[in-house]
Amino acid sequence: MDLQKFASQMGVRVHEVHGLDRWGRYHHPTRRITLRAGMGAVQWRSTLAHELGHAHYGHDGDCPKLERQADAYAVWLLISPQAWEEATRVHCSPVAVANELGVLPRLVEAAADFYSHHRIRSLAP
Repeated sequence: MDLQKFASQMGVRVHEVHGLDRWGRYHHPTRRITLRAGMGAVQWRSTLAHELGHAHYGHDGDCPKLERQADAYAVWLLISPQAWEEATRVHCSPVAVANELGVLPRLVEAAADFYSHHRIRSLAP
């Protein structure tokens, strides 16, 4: 998925700056994502997907609950159920799964929560 194009379709502007004190930041009043310049491809992609989660939910600020929501959205954007099943069937290590899927390990942890929650809900009567 072309995350830049997806952001544009959401009405969110994305730009990179040097010296940002974190990997990414979303500012809801201006619908603007700022990413730290110079990140590697996996870090950039995972961070942008996470910040798009903040944009989707309209977050303006951060706390553990909002960070989990943004990570879940990033999982939805970047990790299909089929890719998740295949990667976790082949690999035992979260780092190996992350490498297979092209995401940061923290999104593997979020995906484990996301897919176990959705699997439980789909099995409920």
